Amino acid sequence: MSLRRKTVLILSIVLAVLIILMILAAQFIVFAGYNQLEEQAIQNELQRVRNLLQTELTGLQTSAFDYSRWDDTYDYVVSPDPTYIEDNYIPLTYDDFGLDVIFILDAEQNVVYAVQHQDGELVDPPADLTELVLNTERLAIRRDETDLVSGYIEWNGRLVMAVSTPIVTSEGEGPVRGAMIWLRLIDTDEIQRLTEISRLTLDLRIINSDLPESWQQAQQALMAGQTEWIKPVNNNLIAGFLELDALESDTPIALLRVETNRNIHQQGQRSLFLLVAALVVIALTTFLAVMILLERLVINRLYTLNTAVHQIGKGKKGVKLPTDEPDELGQLAKTMEQTFAALNKTQNELRQSEERLRTLVASAPVILLTLDKDGVFTFLQGRGLDDIDVQPGQYVGQSVFDVYQHNPAFLDSIRRALNGEVFNNLIDFTDSVALSIWYSPVKNEQGMVEGVICVATNATERKQIEDNLRAAKEAAEAASQAKSTFLANMSHELRTPLNAIIGFVGIMLMGNTLSEKDYHRADRIRVNGERLLSLIDDILDLSRIEAGRVTLVPEEVNVREEVHFLEKRYAEEAKEKNLSLNVTITDDVPEIIRIDRDAFPKIIDNLLSNAIKFTREGSVDMFVMRSGVNLNIIVSDTGVGIPPHMHQVIFESFRQVDDSSTREFGGMGLGLAIVHHLCKAMGGTIQLESVVNQGSTFTVTLPILS
Repeated sequence: MSLRRKTVLILSIVLAVLIILMILAAQFIVFAGYNQLEEQAIQNELQRVRNLLQTELTGLQTSAFDYSRWDDTYDYVVSPDPTYIEDNYIPLTYDDFGLDVIFILDAEQNVVYAVQHQDGELVDPPADLTELVLNTERLAIRRDETDLVSGYIEWNGRLVMAVSTPIVTSEGEGPVRGAMIWLRLIDTDEIQRLTEISRLTLDLRIINSDLPESWQQAQQALMAGQTEWIKPVNNNLIAGFLELDALESDTPIALLRVETNRNIHQQGQRSLFLLVAALVVIALTTFLAVMILLERLVINRLYTLNTAVHQIGKGKKGVKLPTDEPDELGQLAKTMEQTFAALNKTQNELRQSEERLRTLVASAPVILLTLDKDGVFTFLQGRGLDDIDVQPGQYVGQSVFDVYQHNPAFLDSIRRALNGEVFNNLIDFTDSVALSIWYSPVKNEQGMVEGVICVATNATERKQIEDNLRAAKEAAEAASQAKSTFLANMSHELRTPLNAIIGFVGIMLMGNTLSEKDYHRADRIRVNGERLLSLIDDILDLSRIEAGRVTLVPEEVNVREEVHFLEKRYAEEAKEKNLSLNVTITDDVPEIIRIDRDAFPKIIDNLLSNAIKFTREGSVDMFVMRSGVNLNIIVSDTGVGIPPHMHQVIFESFRQVDDSSTREFGGMGLGLAIVHHLCKAMGGTIQLESVVNQGSTFTVTLPILS
C-alpha cells in the first residue's frame, strides 16, 4: 500500500474516531445537562403535587377544626339536637368541603353522628367504614384541645383522606367532649379534580401485590429510602412516583404517579442533532484541508526521496537527493547522504573486523561452535579444541548426535537448546576434561529455532574445587547431624538419673525428719536439680528442632488459662527480686485458638524467664493482644538491655551478651534460640527492641488458625 493511501486511511480512521468521540462527548455533555434539568423539573412537579395534597389535607382539617369549635357542636355531643344537624350538615355542606363522610364521636368514642354523602343523598356510612374509624386510635381518640390529626387510611382498596379534631368550646377550652372526623374518598373524580388543578396527569394506587411492574419498581426504590422515583415512560412522557403514608402506622399505604411531557428531553435531542451536524461538517472540512497540505508538503516530496534512495540501493552512481528545502525533509535527505557515505566506510571496516574476529576465535582459549536445526555442525573453531583433541572445523557437516553419541549429557543439553532454552552447565566432556558450556538457540523472525550457538571453556580445575566443596558440605552436615543425635541421646540419658534425684529429694523434703540445716541443703539440691533439668530440656528441645524431628500439631488451646498459669508460676520469683510482674490480655483476644499446645506456653515461658532473670529492679510487663489475623505477645522489662551489635546473634544457639566465665547471669543461651525456631516453625516472627541499661522488648507475632 502506498504512503498516500496509508495517509488517507489513517486520517480517515482518526477522523471517524474523533467524530465518534465528539458525538459521544457531546451526547454526554448535552444530555447530562438536559437530563439534570428534566429531573429537576419533574422533582419540582412532584413537590408541587405534594404541596397540593398537603393544601387539600390542611384545608379539610381547617374546616373540620372550625366546626369542632362551635359551642353548638360542643353542646350537641352532650345532648344531641336534630336542629343542629338539619341546620349545619346538609348536602351542600358536603359539596362545599368535598366531603364524603362525617363522624361525630363523644369522649367515650361512641358514635353520636355518622353520615355519608353519596350521589347527592345523605345515608348511613357502611358498617366496615365505621368499624375502621373507631378502630383507628389516632382518629377516634382526642387527648387534649390541641390534638389535631390528618392523614390517609385505606378502606376496601380505596384511599381516604381523613382529619380528626377535638370538640371543645369556641374559646378552645375543654374538657374535650369528643372528636369531629371528616373523610374524603380519593376516587376517580377526586383524582380528576386534582389533575385539573395541577395540570398534570395523576394516578393513584393502593400498595398491594397486584401493582404493575413499573409501580413495583417504584415501590422497591422508595422503600430503599428514596423520597421519589423517576422513570421515563417513552420519548415523550416521564413519570415520577410518591409514597403516601398510612395515618396509623406512618408506613407507605399508596403510590401516587405524576406524569408530564418530556419537553426538555426533546429540546436536548434537537440541540444534540444540530451540534453533531456542525461537528461533522467541521471535521470533514478539516480532513480535506489536512490532506491537501500533506499532499503538497510531505507526500510528493517523500515519493521523490524514495525514488532516489531506491536508485542508490541498486548501485546507481551520481543520484542527487532532494536537499534544497530547509525543513525536516530536506534535513533528512542531507542526513541520508551522510549516512550512505558513512555506510560505505563502515562496510570496509566490517570486512577488516570480520578478519580480526576469525583470528581472535582461532587463538582464544575457548571453543565456539554452531549447529543448524538438525544438529549438524556449521562452525567449529577456537584454541580450546586442543584440550579435547579436536581440529578446527573437523566435524563441520557432521551431526553432533553421531559424533558425540558416547556423551549423552552433552547431547541432552543440545536437545534442550534446540527446544529454545538458554542455559549454562558444567559437564565431564572427556575422562580428563570438564567444560563449562553456554547454549543459546538461534531463532528466525517467526520465533522458530534455526540452530544453536555454543561457547565452551575448560573448567576442569573449577569442577575439582566444586567437588571438594560438595564433599566438605556433606561432611559438615553429617557432623551436625551427629552432634544433634549426641545431644539428644546425652540429654535423654541425663534426665533419667536427674529425675530420680529430684524425686527422692522431694520425698525427703515432704517429711519432718530433716534438721533445718539439712532441709536447706536438700532444698538447694532440688532447686539446682530442677534448674539442671530445665537446661537439659532446652538442650533436648534445641537438638530436636535442629534435627528436624519436631512436628507442631495445632490444637484448641485456652489462651487465658495458659497465660495465667505462667503468670502464677513466675509471680513468686518476681516477688523475691522485688519486681513488678504485670500481665494484660486484651478483650479482643479469642478465648480459644488453634495452636501447638507445647510450643505456645514454651515461647511465653522462655520470654518471661529471661525478662525476670536479666532485670535487677523495676518491672516486667507482658501484653497479649490481637492484631488482625495474628496474635501478638509483647514482653517488656527494665533490665540490662542488649547492645545493637548483639540484636541478631542473640537468637543463635549458646549465644549471650556476656560470654565470659565471670558473667553475672547464668544460663546456656538457648531460650531465645528455641523461641526463634518455634516462632519460625509456627509461621510467626519475633522482633527485638532494646536499649542498654534501659530494658528490652520482645514482640512475638503468631498467626491465629481458623
